Amino acid sequence: MKLNLFKPYLLAGAIATLATLTAVSCASQSTPQTSTSAPPATSPTSAVSTPDPTISTPDPAVSTPDPTGGIDAAEPTAQAPTSSEVITCVVTMAVVDDPEPPLNVRSSPAVADGNRVDQLENGTYLTVTGEQSGWFKISEPVTGWVAQNRVDSSCNQKVERIRFSAGANPLGISDRFVGTGSHQYVIPATAGQTLTLQSQEGPLPFIADPDGQPLTETVGWETQTDWSGRLPLTGDYTLTLDSNYKGYDYTFSMQIQ
Repeated sequence: MKLNLFKPYLLAGAIATLATLTAVSCASQSTPQTSTSAPPATSPTSAVSTPDPTISTPDPAVSTPDPTGGIDAAEPTAQAPTSSEVITCVVTMAVVDDPEPPLNVRSSPAVADGNRVDQLENGTYLTVTGEQSGWFKISEPVTGWVAQNRVDSSCNQKVERIRFSAGANPLGISDRFVGTGSHQYVIPATAGQTLTLQSQEGPLPFIADPDGQPLTETVGWETQTDWSGRLPLTGDYTLTLDSNYKGYDYTFSMQIQ
C-alpha cells in the first residue's frame, strides 16, 4: 500500500523537474538572440566614425602655405639692401648702326612713299632733338626722322638715385655714353662714414659733398683707379662722370661703411 501511494509523488516530481529544465532551455535559447541583435546596433557607430579622418585631412593643407609665405616674405628683405631709381634719362645723340645700311632719313616719323630725304652710313653721329613712336627726330648732320631700332643710343643726360645699407657688399655700377653727356649718381650718406670707389673700366666719377664741394682732385684723376675717404657731412653726395664727343663705357664699384 505505501508503494502505491508514493508513485504519484514520484510522477509529480518528474513533471516538475521536466518543467524546470524546459524553462531553463527556453531562457538559454533567448540569450543568443540578444547577442545576435547587438552587432546591428554597433554597425552605425562604426559608420559614423569613418568620416572623422576625412574631416581632419584638410587641416594640414590649410597650414602648408604659412611656412612658404614666411620664407618668400623674408627673402626679398635679406637680398635687397640696395635700391636705385633713374630720375632723368635724356637722349641727345645717337650713332647710325643699321643692319642694312645705308640708313634712310625721312621727313616724317613713318615709312611712306616719297618721304625719304637722305641716307646715312653706319658710324655717323646724329644730334637728337626729340622722339615719337619709335622714331628719333634729328637736326645733324641732316634734318629729319630716323628709326630708333636702326641706331645706337643711350642716356646722354642721366640722374640716378641709389640707396644702400652701410656695410653692404660693394655695389657695381656699369653704363656707357654714346656721344657727349653727363651721368650723376646721387647717394645719401652720414658724416663719419667711409666711401670707397674702385674702377674696373673707364675713369672714376668725381665726388661732391652735399654742399657741392669737390672731395677729389681734378689733376691726374683720369688715371686713378681707386679712392677712399671719410665723409664730412650728412646728406646727398653726387658722383659725376662726363663724356667727350665719342663717348665710352665705364664700370666701377662703391661701398659705404
